[in-house]
Amino acid sequence: MLPVTPTIEVIAAPPQAVLEAHVKAAAPTRLTWRLMVVTGARGGRSQITQRGETDGADRGPLATVGVNNPGEAALEVYQDGRLVAQTHRRFGAGGSPQP
Repeated sequence: MLPVTPTIEVIAAPPQAVLEAHVKAAAPTRLTWRLMVVTGARGGRSQITQRGETDGADRGPLATVGVNNPGEAALEVYQDGRLVAQTHRRFGAGGSPQP
């Protein structure tokens, strides 16, 4: 298995934030990915899921999602149906990073 590095970048643009998903592999290989974003405010909750394929060459974001409320994002990367890497990121209102 090749080293695979998934990242979620949070770009603050108040009152909205933009999340960008990236996947970088040590060498070209067929990978599938899934980005899940959950936000919530004032009792409401929203979930967005995007999926796709990549060869692992980081040419820019695989997915871009705009969000208005605080929440959490998860990016999972699969090779031949097996989970090979994942990352999670919390973000506040307007995209402020959260621990």
